[in-house]
Amino acid sequence: MWAGPVARPSAVLTERRGPHVRTRGDHGWETLTKAARPHESMLDVVADPNRAPELVTLREKLRSWRLYDHLRTDPGSPARSPRPGSRTSALADDGICCPHWPG
Repeated sequence: MWAGPVARPSAVLTERRGPHVRTRGDHGWETLTKAARPHESMLDVVADPNRAPELVTLREKLRSWRLYDHLRTDPGSPARSPRPGSRTSALADDGICCPHWPG
């Protein structure tokens, strides 16, 4: 994890190398864990708001995302049919934001 628009060594805040996760603190690099398993994300392994607040902030931001892995995007999908525009915080299962409108 880095700060700024470009990933470069001086911008790295937290990094993982194998089972090791470390973060840059006020006095240099600090090891957060040496036991992260290969299938685990450092966002799951390190949840310490005192030692790695940027990871906790990023984890919460990612948790707020909605992912639609079964949303049809083909030319005949319901989400592509013309209808009045509206704003909503979530889509219906078929991608239509306002399923009560005729369509």
